[in-house]
Amino acid sequence: MAFCRTVWNSLSITPRGDFRLCSLSNDPAQNESVGFDANGQVMNILTHTVEQGINSDKHRAVRLSDVHGDEWHALCSCCEQREQAIDGDPEHFNLSRRLYVNGIVAGNDTVSPINFYNKVDKQGQVSWAPSSIDIHFGNVCNFKCVQCGPQYSNQWYDEWAGVIGLGPNLHSNGFGPNKVMLTKDQHGRWYDANEIKWWESEIWWDKFKAMLPTLEHVYLTGGEPMVLKQHDRLLDEIIASGRADKIRLEYDSNLSVINPRILDRWTKFKNIDLRISIDAIKDKYELIRYGGKWNTLVDNINLVKSYAEQYPSIKIFRLTSCFQITTSHSMIETERWCLENNLPLSIRFVDTPKWHSTISLPRHMKQQLIEFYSRQPEYMVSDMIVKFLQANMDTHEPDEVRRFFKFMNYLDYTRKTDWAKTLPETAAMLRS
Repeated sequence: MAFCRTVWNSLSITPRGDFRLCSLSNDPAQNESVGFDANGQVMNILTHTVEQGINSDKHRAVRLSDVHGDEWHALCSCCEQREQAIDGDPEHFNLSRRLYVNGIVAGNDTVSPINFYNKVDKQGQVSWAPSSIDIHFGNVCNFKCVQCGPQYSNQWYDEWAGVIGLGPNLHSNGFGPNKVMLTKDQHGRWYDANEIKWWESEIWWDKFKAMLPTLEHVYLTGGEPMVLKQHDRLLDEIIASGRADKIRLEYDSNLSVINPRILDRWTKFKNIDLRISIDAIKDKYELIRYGGKWNTLVDNINLVKSYAEQYPSIKIFRLTSCFQITTSHSMIETERWCLENNLPLSIRFVDTPKWHSTISLPRHMKQQLIEFYSRQPEYMVSDMIVKFLQANMDTHEPDEVRRFFKFMNYLDYTRKTDWAKTLPETAAMLRS
């Protein structure tokens, strides 16, 4: 049984404002873990209560699975894969979401791994308010990373139709039924006809302030969480409540817009855990995390480190790199740079979109990667990547590999890049 406080104590809000079990539960067959009420309606922060949200059909299903003693529920496959790669070590640098949240959220001891089965009714419902919340303030972003799409970055709108085509797949990006609905306005510009700016509504803010007395942990991601003024309002609301010194803020950020105004607010909080998305370094970084500038990232990392020297509660928790086809041969290079700069690294394994996932590669290419990383076992990433590839050796999606070529070649055309020149080892492998 894989007890997880996210399931028992937490609420996740998608860029649409819909309630969701967890930000890492992305199986389309499970509606990307979006919650539904008893009437089959999608649960949303503007139409449903927080109490309803934490008792969504997805929350209840995993809780009852815990009570029944199941090892892992299908909704939790991301953490299952991550923990297989680290042998379930709770002290490992590359913690799963479950192990991280279990380590920082006490939930006021309302529920624990030894008493959870007495805390839930026969339908899987609980009666307390969340102690952790995961917030996507829309999809506003200033990057358009190659593995991303319109659900996480509005910068992708102009290229998505060219990548996907104008058929039904144009509107397949998003969480649950409420997909991104790309439409052209009268000036020929793409926009999302389904966008709901829930974070501008006082309905949301009233519910957030009502949650503050029990909150211990706020996870902010996006889009890019720091580009919206609502991010600053959220910090100010928490500070005004008098509870900032009891709340840990956790970020997934590209760290492109950090400034002293934000850093000064952070000094009021119990802890700041920054996950900074990096994926690769130097020219590879700028290709994969398109819109980002490597030197700007390094300068901003150094700015945060200077604050952390005076305020130890502010820390760069991890730099994160996604293991995917575009980073297939650069993970050791990235880890080496992190080690040289005394920065911790963690990796994530991309499974969707499938055309970016190394799972889609044929067996002989996976074997090449296994041999590549096995030659350098002294690096943390090597053992994890080898285990991940070995666990997925029998899966091959040739159409997705062909789609990767089409996708990257299209981006070369629109962005004036040259992916094969920037990633020569990956290109050679794909030609083998």
